[in-house]
Amino acid sequence: MANSIIRTLIREIVRTFHSGKFTFSAFGKMFILEHVSGMEYRVTTETNADIGLRFMNERGNLRFFMA
Repeated sequence: MANSIIRTLIREIVRTFHSGKFTFSAFGKMFILEHVSGMEYRVTTETNADIGLRFMNERGNLRFFMA
């Protein structure tokens, strides 16, 4: 079940990031892509709670990891 949730979030993050937007909705919640530093981004909820999912933008390819 957890893998399915993470896959859905990653799919939405990729779609949102490549479209140039920084907010998306999944599972009835609003999520925000936030630039941390350099090429690193994190995902937060609309209440600014970090969900622990980070990604790096490496020349257009996104690499995900848990924080």
